[in-house]
Amino acid sequence: MLQQNVSVYIVKGPFNVETANTISKGGLEYLVQPGKDFTVDLSQITKLDSALIAVMLDWIRNAKKMNKQIKFTGANNSVRSLMAVYGVLGLIRLHE
Repeated sequence: MLQQNVSVYIVKGPFNVETANTISKGGLEYLVQPGKDFTVDLSQITKLDSALIAVMLDWIRNAKKMNKQIKFTGANNSVRSLMAVYGVLGLIRLHE
């Protein structure tokens, strides 16, 4: 599930094939809002799979098209490990 907090989207619960479409659509709706950069808090993800990487890359592509900055915060060891396995640590910037 994805929740909106003033300027940060907080991803809560599982982020996997079953939830990725809903999370992706919600994030894109937030991204298109005028004047807002996009921040996603990943600290409350309880389970994850490769769908996370696909959605993160999609958000990055869309943000670039809109000339917006995107930040990912709260990445735990599971998120970082998955990113390393898929070789995207250099493509996706994580913020503390």
